[in-house]
Parts: sequence; structure tokens; C-alpha cells
Amino acid sequence: MSGCVKIEVAITSVIKQKISQISACTEIKKIYSCRHHRDALEQQVSIRQLHKRSMPSIYALGVYLTLLGLLAILLENVSAQQGPPAQVCPTASEISPCVCQVKKNGLDILCEATDYNHITRAMSALKGKNPIIFYLKLRHNNLPKLQGFLFLALDIRHLTIHNSSLAAIEETSLSSLGKGLTQLDVSQNQLTKVPSTALKNLHHLLIFNANHNRITQIHAKAFEGLDTLEILTMYENKINLVEPDAFRGLEKKLKRLNLGGNQLQQVPQRALAILDTLKKLEIQENKIKKIKEGDFEGLRNLDSLILAHNQLSEVPANVFRHLTQLNSLELEGNQISVIDKDAFAGLEGKKMSFILLMTVFFLLFVF
Repeated sequence: MSGCVKIEVAITSVIKQKISQISACTEIKKIYSCRHHRDALEQQVSIRQLHKRSMPSIYALGVYLTLLGLLAILLENVSAQQGPPAQVCPTASEISPCVCQVKKNGLDILCEATDYNHITRAMSALKGKNPIIFYLKLRHNNLPKLQGFLFLALDIRHLTIHNSSLAAIEETSLSSLGKGLTQLDVSQNQLTKVPSTALKNLHHLLIFNANHNRITQIHAKAFEGLDTLEILTMYENKINLVEPDAFRGLEKKLKRLNLGGNQLQQVPQRALAILDTLKKLEIQENKIKKIKEGDFEGLRNLDSLILAHNQLSEVPANVFRHLTQLNSLELEGNQISVIDKDAFAGLEGKKMSFILLMTVFFLLFVF
């Protein structure tokens, strides 16, 4: 037997062995839903064997190599269908004092009451394992500054840095998380401004929580790049100024905006006007003394408006006229003494919420 024929016989044997494995594999059956595909492949191999003596050896070798390539592709498809490898936590000693749990969607990691050096060590231990970190919670730590590239090469979906004395976030600290991060919580820290440069690459972020910080103003294009953001909450800061282009870039998706508990003295109408997808606006617990017609123009999809606990003394005519989809309005906790007869013009005939009905009842019959 010549050398080429021996190679052909060997290759044929490998092919038939692989076909036998494929027949026993559930995943391959999903790919080959009809059995005749496999039978046809076996028949082709058999025909090649019967004619191998009359076929030029080089041509036969090329045919079998092609078939082997096809099988390699099929086996690769099987591996892909089996899904990602099971998630495994590092050992306790590798990430201590952080702790890790395996959850359905990935790892749940908590680092509590520690410092930057220990957190860095834990992140380094995770980088070699390529896990999906569904929750990374850094709480009650001493972390005044989030350093650049801390999370480089990590796949993090929900990141919480809570009550950790955080005052600064470097531009490169979050840039590597742009493809996976959907929720970012930096609440109860020491931030004095929106960390725009660190946020700009988070193109899949859905929720940003900056409650309970020390932010005093929202500058123009503060959230540029966050074009998928749906919920922005900045409750209990010290915001007294919202620049006209503050929310530029959020007009495509933003559904809920919470500016409650700040120091606003008027409705930031020019900044809000572009948010035509907004469903809920919360500006309660500010220092707003006056609302006027046009303040809510542009919010054509607004369903809920919370103006409670401000310093309003009057509800003027047509102030809510542009809110054609409004179903819930909260005005309690103000000092309202005058309600214009056309104050709720545009809302007639709508099925308003119980909150609005009770608010109007209270205002009409108490004052």
C-alpha cells in the first residue's frame, strides 16, 4: 500500500470516528435536524473509499482534508452552543477581605470596610479567571479616588460604590467597562460634580444613581455618551443650577429623572425641554417658589410629575397644558393659596391618579 493510500485510510478512519461521535451528541442533532445530512456525509466517505484506487491520490487527499475541515467547523458550533464555561469564584484567600458568591447570571462580589490596596488585589485575582461579574459591590470603604484601569479586563454588569468617601473618578477608571456595564451606583459619597469624562464611554448604561453626594450644578453635556440611559437619579445633592444643555445626549431613551432634595429655585425648563421620552419627573423637596406656563413644554410623554414639598404659593393658568399624557401629579407640602380656574386646563377628561385628585381636593377645600 502506497503512502498516500495509507493517509487516505487513516483520514477515513478519523472521519468515521468523528461522525460516530456526532451521532451520539445531542447538540449536533440540533444542528443536523434531518438525519439524511449525516447519512449523506457517510455515503460520500464510502464512495471515496470505493474509488480511492482509481482516484488520483493528491485529489483524494484534498477531498478528505476538506471533509475534515467541515467536521472541525461543526464541532466548533457544538462547543459554542454549550454556552460559556461555568463561573467559579476565586479562593477566599485570593480576594480577602472581599467575598464571592456564584449566582445564576455570574459572580456576586462584595468588598466591604476595606481600602484601595485590598480592592486592587482582589481585582487582580479576578482578572486571570475571566469571569462574568454580575454584581460588584464596594460599600463602606475608604476609597477617596477611583484610580485608572482598576477594572481593566473585567466584565462587570452592575457596579456599586456606596458610602466609600469617593470624591474623584479618573477618566480611565471606567472606560474598559463600556461594553458590559448597565448599572452604576455611586450614591452617598463626596462627589462635587458629575464625572463626565469617566462616564462618556459607558454606551450600554441603563441606570446611573448619584444620590446623596455634594454635586452643586449639572454642567452642559454632563452625560454625553450615555445615549442608552433610562434612569438618572440625583436625589439629595446640593444642585442649584442646571445648565440649558445639561441633558444633551439623553433625549433618546431617558424615562425617569429625579432631581428631588436639591436647591433648585425654578424649574430648569430649557434643560428639560429636549426630554420628550421622559415618563417621570421628580423635582420635589427643592426651593421652587413659582411655576408658569411653558415650564413643562416639550415633555409630551410625561406620565408622572412630582412637585411636592417646594415653596409654591400659586398654581397659575395653563401651567400643565403641555402635559397631554399626565396621569399623576403631586403638589402636597407646598404653601398654595391661589389656584387659577384654568390651572388644570388640558387635563380635563383624563383619568387622573388618586394622588392628583386628593391634592386638588385638599387645595380647593382647605385654602
